[in-house]
Amino acid sequence: MLGGGNMIESVSFERTTCAAMPHMVEAGTGNVSGVVGLLAAIDWLRGFDQQAVAAYEQALKSYARTAMASVPGVEVIGSAAERIAVLTFTLAGPDPAPVADWLDRDGIAVRAGHHCAQPALAHYGLESAARASLALYNTSGEVDQLMASLRRLQEAGSRRRRGLAGRAAAVRFGARGRQRVGRRLRVLRWNTIRPMTAKAAAHIKPKPR
Repeated sequence: MLGGGNMIESVSFERTTCAAMPHMVEAGTGNVSGVVGLLAAIDWLRGFDQQAVAAYEQALKSYARTAMASVPGVEVIGSAAERIAVLTFTLAGPDPAPVADWLDRDGIAVRAGHHCAQPALAHYGLESAARASLALYNTSGEVDQLMASLRRLQEAGSRRRRGLAGRAAAVRFGARGRQRVGRRLRVLRWNTIRPMTAKAAAHIKPKPR
């Protein structure tokens, strides 16, 4: 049996509701290229000391959580002491999909939607959220860029609510954003192997091959 995110309408511990036909029987083509890419990513990651990678990502996560706490309206979801460098968050005002659109225009890739985890989001009273994933090739400077962009979005939202023209006119707030949950994956500005390796090697020494 094949499954896919676009086949479902909602998921909870009590019941699962499928989408209307024909979507409920359209799981889509298997992600063959994704499997090949995953193997290449694993091979690349094995070129670094894993303890050093884990320590760096934890430090970057702590830096990002502190930075997010300084941005008005940003709420990080979850408070587990031991968590990987993935931060799920909401921003007061716009829905997560418009937040991701805004950040995308600034060259920052996050994901928006229910993240195939509707029961977990329901636990926090949410239907969707944005998610920033940090890794060994990211830097504190990029975290700062994320925070600066979120602050600009908040400012643009305030201008929009005051009826002023500006960049906020291009951001869709409210219920329309929910229609874009489960949207396409975004392309990272820094997602090619060579730049990632150069950035990671700046703070984590690769293992000799």
